[in-house]
Amino acid sequence: MIFYPGCQLAASSPDHVARIYAHLCERVAGAEGGVGLMLGCCGAPAHWAARNDLFDETRAQFRAAWEQLGRPPVVTACSSCFRMLSDHQPDVPVDSLWWLLERVGLPAGVNTTARTLAIHDPCTTRDNSGIHLSVRRLAERCGVAISELDGAKHTSCCGFGGLASFANPEVTDKIVDRRIGQNESDYLTYCAMCRDNFARRGKHAVHILDLLYSDGNAAARADPGFSARQENRGRLKRRLLRDVWGEDMNESATDIELVVAAEVQADLEKKLILLDDIRQTIRHAESSGEKLVDRNSGHFVACHRPVRITYWVEYTVGQGRYHVHRAYSHRMELGAAP
Repeated sequence: MIFYPGCQLAASSPDHVARIYAHLCERVAGAEGGVGLMLGCCGAPAHWAARNDLFDETRAQFRAAWEQLGRPPVVTACSSCFRMLSDHQPDVPVDSLWWLLERVGLPAGVNTTARTLAIHDPCTTRDNSGIHLSVRRLAERCGVAISELDGAKHTSCCGFGGLASFANPEVTDKIVDRRIGQNESDYLTYCAMCRDNFARRGKHAVHILDLLYSDGNAAARADPGFSARQENRGRLKRRLLRDVWGEDMNESATDIELVVAAEVQADLEKKLILLDDIRQTIRHAESSGEKLVDRNSGHFVACHRPVRITYWVEYTVGQGRYHVHRAYSHRMELGAAP
C-alpha cells in the first residue's frame, strides 16, 4: 500500500508524518506487502478555485505515479485527500489512516493521561460516519473523553475549504472565531489545516497524531505560518530521502541569513510573502547591484520578479545578516511608457 499523508499535514507536522510512516512500515508486512510513501497534493485547492486545468494536471501526475507503483491501495491521513481521491479517482482503492491504525494498533508509549477534548470534524468527510467513529475510538484509547460540538454531520468549515481564507480572510476569521467560541475545552481534530487555523486565532488545539507523538504541550503549538509550511515540506522530503532511502541530501548553508521582527513576519504572512521570496529578492539585489538607498532611513530598497509576481523588499545589512524592515508584492508589469 501507499501512505499519502497530504501536503498540509507534511507542512504542519512533518515529524509526525515521518514517525507514523515508520510505524506503518513496522506493522504492515506479510500479505499486505509493506508500505510505500507518496508526498504531494491531491489537487483540492485547484478544484476549489475552479482551475480545472491545474486540477486535471495534478490528477494525471498522481495517476501516473500510482500506476507506476502497481496501482496499490492508498492510505490517506487527510480528509480532503480522502474525499478528492474517492470522488475523482473512483478506481483507486482508498483507505483511511484512522481505519488502518485500528487494524494494526497504535505506536508503543502513547500517553494515556485522562483529559477532555472537544472534537471538531473536518467538513470534507462530514458524511463518512466510519471515519468519525474510528477517530473517536482512537482518541478514547489515548485517554481522551470526547466532548461533541454540533456533531460530525453538522460540523463547520475552518476556512481553508473552498480557499475562503484567501478569498476573504476577514470572513474566515469570523467563521473560525465562532467555532472557537462554542466550547472552552481544547479542541481535537484530524485535519492539519483545521488545527492550524484554530491555533492561528489563539485556540489551543491538537491533531489526533499529537496524541500519539505529543511533547506534552502540543495544544499550545503555534500555527507554522505560510513560509514555515513550505519549508517543512521540503525538509521532510529531504529527511526521508536521506534516512529511509539512503540518498545523499547534504544541504548547503543559505547565503542569505534573515532577521525578521515578529510584526514584520506577521505582515508577510498576511501578504502571503514567503521568506524564500525575500531571500531571492535580496540575493538578486546584492549580486546585480540593482538596489536603491533611502537617504532618510539608510535602508536598501530592491525589487525582483522571478516569475509573475514582483517583490519589493526594504532591508539593511549588519554583521553578515539581512534585516528585513518591510516588503510587499504586486502583479503589475513595470515598463517604459510608449
